[in-house]
Amino acid sequence: MKLVVSFNEISDTKQLLSKTEGLTFVIRSDADYATAYLKNNIKEYLSKKFNQAANVSLAENLDYKIKKTVHEAYRHWGRSVLDLVSGHIDYNQYGITNTDHQYLNVNLYDAAQLSRQVRENAGLLVQNMPEGKAGVPALYISLDEMIKGSEEDPREIAFSRLFSIKGDQAFGYVARPGKKTIEEQIQNILESMMAMKAQYKTKIPFVLLEDNVRQARMLNWVIERLEKGGIFDYGDLAGISTCFCCADDAEKALIMCKGKEVPVVAVIDFDSMKVDVVTPRDLLFDGFVVEIGGRTTRLPGVFMETEKVFKIPASRVLRFHEEVRNINTEFCESLETELNVSLSLSWFKVADAISFVTGQKPESAMKNVLKPKSGFSTASLL
Repeated sequence: MKLVVSFNEISDTKQLLSKTEGLTFVIRSDADYATAYLKNNIKEYLSKKFNQAANVSLAENLDYKIKKTVHEAYRHWGRSVLDLVSGHIDYNQYGITNTDHQYLNVNLYDAAQLSRQVRENAGLLVQNMPEGKAGVPALYISLDEMIKGSEEDPREIAFSRLFSIKGDQAFGYVARPGKKTIEEQIQNILESMMAMKAQYKTKIPFVLLEDNVRQARMLNWVIERLEKGGIFDYGDLAGISTCFCCADDAEKALIMCKGKEVPVVAVIDFDSMKVDVVTPRDLLFDGFVVEIGGRTTRLPGVFMETEKVFKIPASRVLRFHEEVRNINTEFCESLETELNVSLSLSWFKVADAISFVTGQKPESAMKNVLKPKSGFSTASLL
């Protein structure tokens, strides 16, 4: 299959993408975010090994080498995974039935630049509020883990959809692993708004920041939770600012607050294009939220039913899993060679979930955990 990769500036993106006929994957650059946990563990190990932590110069050189090596390996890993996906994905599920158009365009965007633009657009939404809030500071509430409402005072509602371990069932929304309950997060926002309203003698404007608007259902769920939490007694929703929008006008019109349509402004609006906003890191470094032992964690998609979560046809699932495991193993082996380390399962932030489904101990070598000989068979979960 044909894979076309492009690095796009925000300004001309829509004009460029409108010329494509295949399926387009939209991805935010996430090397720092995806590999942060792994890099920290590698640094800790090497610092102890060479006793460099006390030497600032040597420590800085170590940081640079680790970041450069890991990011280069991650870039190669990502390209390999996307190349694999382009040949296995079920294009029919995206409504692309013409075999001449069954190819994948991959468009990568700078995550930091998108976040800045999302915040700028949020400010415009506040300025355009019909009731006017001159002189009243706004609250920016992030719904996405890679977007900060404010660098100085970040506010968030950190939630994710809960999946079965196999990935074949999706349940309701829960707080992201490691975060306070959704009720506690909303309560924290409420307390800030109460204090601000007391100071400014008016309701506080606020904007929800999102990575992608696709369906109204999830956003309406958030708005309903905010209403139940008492937020609208102290704040007014100015709108939703998002990196991407894959919803058409009819779907956006269904996003409602108190009987009124909620304004949505997107950095990039894809209209009716065949587009999917994806996170390849979910195949190794991150994953889907599952519940294990009474608590939530993340399980990489390669250990789940990819027919559902990555739209891989049933006839290709086993081969896809095998090839992804090979790519993941190659990533580990390349770092081990370049940095002279042995990557253990525990060095990955998804270690607990992988350990649960494979039965492998956290101290096991990650490359061995990923290989079929580890005793784990993806087929056993399907």
